[in-house]
Amino acid sequence: MFASSLPSTFSRLFSLLLFKLCWLLCVVGQGRWDWAVALLLPLLALCLLPVIKQQPQLLWCCAFFAGVGLLNDSVLQQLGLLQFSSPWLPRWLVLLWIAFALSMPPLDYWLRQWSLWWLAALGAAGGASSYLAGQALGAVHFGFSKAISVGVIGVCWALLLPWWRLLTNRFVRGRWLQTVLLLCGVALQPDAKANEAWPVLGSGEYQRLLVSIYTATLQTPATDFHFPVTTPFALTLRYHHRVNAERIVQATLQQWQQQHLSVPPAWSALLEQSIPAIAKGDELTLHVPSWQQATLLHNGNAIYNYTDIEFVRAFAGIWLDPRTTEPALRAQLLGEDL
Repeated sequence: MFASSLPSTFSRLFSLLLFKLCWLLCVVGQGRWDWAVALLLPLLALCLLPVIKQQPQLLWCCAFFAGVGLLNDSVLQQLGLLQFSSPWLPRWLVLLWIAFALSMPPLDYWLRQWSLWWLAALGAAGGASSYLAGQALGAVHFGFSKAISVGVIGVCWALLLPWWRLLTNRFVRGRWLQTVLLLCGVALQPDAKANEAWPVLGSGEYQRLLVSIYTATLQTPATDFHFPVTTPFALTLRYHHRVNAERIVQATLQQWQQQHLSVPPAWSALLEQSIPAIAKGDELTLHVPSWQQATLLHNGNAIYNYTDIEFVRAFAGIWLDPRTTEPALRAQLLGEDL
């Protein structure tokens, strides 16, 4: 299950199942089965291990996320909207938030298939229904009318789930100060692209059946570029149509197959973990400052750090390797005359 450095579909499903079990034990038991939840938390942590090996900063994301969730519920309790049997948040709710935070990184691949707007809708619907179920089971009581209480909770969760995306983007990039400011509600400027000052070496269109799929652009400060020797460089794809993540993953694997590359199983999992869903006008940038590490940016925001150099070379090689299936596009990127 944990042979790869990334979570398999089974481990993601197992993580989701464990959280649902924790939810039932906490909400139905209301403190009676806290010991069972405490025993399940290490299992959730095991599901987290493959992701943490790749992105150890996500541990801080989990801690911050659980803390903000508990702060949200505490404020709602002090305002009288949420009412529990004790003047403070019950222990079972603290355990539930820890379990929820631990389940987030393994599920992040699925969450990244959603835009921020859809994440907000998912958060509002999921959060409100969860608290409604808790109210029906007697775990929590609403201090206001059901409509007002559900509405406020929905708004809080509509902000909370997209905030996880923003939080992970900045932690993966290592932007600790901006994350703290984000926690404090300070408005942040969008992340600038690390390659914005590099000159463009070449650019070209990728078409399929006379339909332009994306525009590819290669930027580098090097005056004499030779792949895979030369670094740094940045390869940007600006998409003209919406494309789901699964389609990009399958297209990448197909390109490697056509280039007769031997693809380790971990590469497929690495693609699934890092590639987001694409909307019309979105940009994906592979930023390679050196062959020690590379970063994938989505619309200028770092979403994944790659440390497998052979993977990065193969990924960039789809466009830049002489074995590419699109030699005309490669020539345009390299600024060569056809």
